[in-house]
Amino acid sequence: MAGIEKQAIESIRGRSIALTKAFGMQTTLPAGEIILLPNIATQLIDVTPIYNQLVRDKERLEAKWQDIAGKKTQLIGDTELFVLDFLKVLKITVNRSVKLKDGKWSASDLSYYSLDETGGNLPVNLTESEVLSWAGSIKSGEEDRLLDKPTAPAMTNPTVAEVTTAADEAKPLIPATRQALALLNDKRTELDNANPDVDVLLESIWDLVEVRYKTSTKERQREMLRSWGVVYGTVGDPNTLTVLVKDSAGAPLEGADVVLLETEGSASANPEGRVSLETRTVGNITLRFSYPGKADKDVPVSIADDAEGTAIDLGIVVLEA
Repeated sequence: MAGIEKQAIESIRGRSIALTKAFGMQTTLPAGEIILLPNIATQLIDVTPIYNQLVRDKERLEAKWQDIAGKKTQLIGDTELFVLDFLKVLKITVNRSVKLKDGKWSASDLSYYSLDETGGNLPVNLTESEVLSWAGSIKSGEEDRLLDKPTAPAMTNPTVAEVTTAADEAKPLIPATRQALALLNDKRTELDNANPDVDVLLESIWDLVEVRYKTSTKERQREMLRSWGVVYGTVGDPNTLTVLVKDSAGAPLEGADVVLLETEGSASANPEGRVSLETRTVGNITLRFSYPGKADKDVPVSIADDAEGTAIDLGIVVLEA
């Protein structure tokens, strides 16, 4: 076996977990027992709630941004579908009318909607702004054409109302998504600025605790350091965690995300709902499972210190709405 050693924590969740453990140990020490230097103990007690609040704020803002961005993407997609269908049906309608010479439509009618008289500039691969721009052209074009030609038939399948409704629902979500992302990035910056000081604090705590238990057995020393937030990992081959993620009906949840909170190592489920996640972390860890429309689920896992290069089957995790 190659052995294990302390791992540097590089994730905000990992830092939060380590601070919280150290905070719990420091604030429940028996009267008269001193492990941390007074300035380190004071800093730990001051910093932990502030940092944990930053993490909670970041996760809340992240969830809000993802929710708004998801709705925006869906509505822009719906609008694009209506826009492209409208323009394609319009072109077919005009071409058929011109060919049959029924007088209902002329090639010049296409220009009302920003199409050339051949209809050859039908849009493809539209950006968000282009989707809304074309939707605006369709709305104004239909209004102008019917104003100029009061007896002309209105376009159907889809109607201009369907195009406009979809666009109107999508429009406010574009600035809302930008605003939500700006707030999230501000909070990420706050955490980025706080992380170096937290890393120095954790390193100081771990060094002092290590000194306190240096005469203990390695097993006892690791047990106590873990209680103070230390994360250990194998220096040999990584272990592979496997798990099936399903819903309450037993259906696999393809694309479900799994994050190891202490390190933020992550993986996604394949079409069968199976996740394979490599990690060198050993000891007690927490896996967070998430899937759109389902409640997140935290699952504690214990990996033996002497596990190295092994496959660990965690069975099935069920996510519920």
